[in-house]
This record gives sequence, structure tokens and C-alpha cells, in this order.
Amino acid sequence: MSRCGCGAKILKNLLSIPRCPDLICIKLHREFTTGFAPTQSSPPIENHKSMKSTATHKLLIAISVTAASFMSTQAAVQLAVNGDFETGDTTGWASFPTANSTFTVTTPGASGSFAGTISNLTSGSAAVIKQANLGAGMLTPGMEITIMFDFLENSGPGGVVFAELFSEIAGGGVSKQEILGGAPLFGSAIFSPRSFTTTLGSDVSGGVTLQFAFATGAFEGSTSGGTVDNVSITVIPEPASGALIGLAGLVLVTRRRRQA
Repeated sequence: MSRCGCGAKILKNLLSIPRCPDLICIKLHREFTTGFAPTQSSPPIENHKSMKSTATHKLLIAISVTAASFMSTQAAVQLAVNGDFETGDTTGWASFPTANSTFTVTTPGASGSFAGTISNLTSGSAAVIKQANLGAGMLTPGMEITIMFDFLENSGPGGVVFAELFSEIAGGGVSKQEILGGAPLFGSAIFSPRSFTTTLGSDVSGGVTLQFAFATGAFEGSTSGGTVDNVSITVIPEPASGALIGLAGLVLVTRRRRQA
């Protein structure tokens, strides 16, 4: 519904949400019409006060519930740039090669036309590709973050591939460094989906960095390689305004109950 004549119209204005919360709207409408509908004999003033107090409590609770619902439905924010390589090049990615390594866009991808392929033929080394300092200024400490990608491995003897996440500090340094999954990726010649959910470190003023390290063993003939595609790095921002409204509503309910 586009407009509502009951108390939910107040909620819509306060929270600036595009749609009226229908279930809350119906509940409030029933409560208000039941509590204040005219009858043949007017109830005592004390009863009017009691009904008004009850309706106010329910309205405040509805505000808190609506704010919580609003927070839970916030859209995830995608931090990765060209994670599917569909630009046809390595835009958005930084490469740190070894003496004998390559980072190229190959076809086909896991689901689209392109993917990113890395090959490291230098023993005792690591070729790295990364997306660095993503989301600087919008992330908060301890925020939940989800990393997803498709992976195909083509490593030789002693070769391993790691996916690592860094919580960056503005000006240099990290507050948290994590190997996703706590171990090498261990893939095969067929794309397989990977998904990791973790939390950010105590300081993310410099954003986050996701890197893939293709490491070889310290002996001749060790190689490491593979292909990544559909890289996704998502977070759900904390809606401060919704949280404050919900908290304020709960505080008012608690105060009124104590005064009752």
C-alpha cells in the first residue's frame, strides 16, 4: 500500500522506507481501532489512559521491530572489481610475478567468457595476484565478510595455492591476516565453487585485501598454477540510523513500563 492512515504511516516517515510494513500496519490498525472505537457507553477516564498507554507501548515496539527488520534486509555491498574478468583483461587486479610466472585472461571461464589464469614455474617462490584496500572508509571492525569464487588448479609437484584476506590499517600494516579455510585450496582440473565467511580485524581503516598466492616448493621442477573466476567479496553495512531508532524505541518502552 502506498499510504496508511494508522500508526504505521509514522513508521514510514521515520525510517524513510519505500514500502509500508503491511503486517505491522494491519496489527497496529486493529489495535488502534479496537482500543479507541466509539461505544455506546464511554469507559472511565482511567480505562482510556490504560488503553492509550498500551497502544503507545505497542507502537514503540513496532518501531523497534521495523527498525530491526530494516537492518536485516540491507543489501550486500560488492567490493570486488572485475572479479569475473568479463572486461577481457586484468583490470582491478594487481600482480606480483616471479622470475618465471604469468597472469593472463583465458577463455572460457567458469560461467562467462573469461577467467584469470596464473602459472608460476619458479621454484621456491610465490606469484601473487590481489585486489587491495577495498572498502576503505566504509568498513567497521569485526564486520562479517563473505568471499566466494570458482577455482581450478593446475599445480605440479610441491605446488600449492592459498587464498588470503588482510584487514588493512591506513598508513600501513594489518590488524588481521587469515588464510581462508586455514589450508591450501587443493583444487582439480574442473572448476569448483568456494565460499568463506569470516570477520574483519580490529582496524580496517585501510580496507581489506584479498590475494591469491601460487607457491612452489624449494626444488627444481616444482610448479604452481590455476584459474580463478567469479570472485565476490561482500559485506552488509551497518545501518546506524535504523539501529538508533530501534534502540530508542526499546528504551522508551522500558521506561514507560517502569513508570507504570
